[in-house]
Amino acid sequence: MSARPAFGAVLKARREAAGLSRAALGKLAGVSDSLIKYLERGTRQTVSRGSAHQLAGVRELGLTLDDFVGVQVGRPPSRKLDYFAVLRSCGRPIQL
Repeated sequence: MSARPAFGAVLKARREAAGLSRAALGKLAGVSDSLIKYLERGTRQTVSRGSAHQLAGVRELGLTLDDFVGVQVGRPPSRKLDYFAVLRSCGRPIQL
């Protein structure tokens, strides 16, 4: 079983096959050309849901949801600190 190419490689190959510059793709998708650059280079592994939807909407690219494998779409779940759990672990009574 072969490994899937990284999203950045897929995006770059599809963009170049469509004859689009990063700026032209950015204009079509309504995203910045720097976002496209970072995604293609793999220096950015997250993209907002809106940007993913806009990129997928560019017909010339022919992107599907499967192409977004390996990219975090949307915000990752927040890691909230449970202050009461920290206080309980101290072993002392909690005074509020």
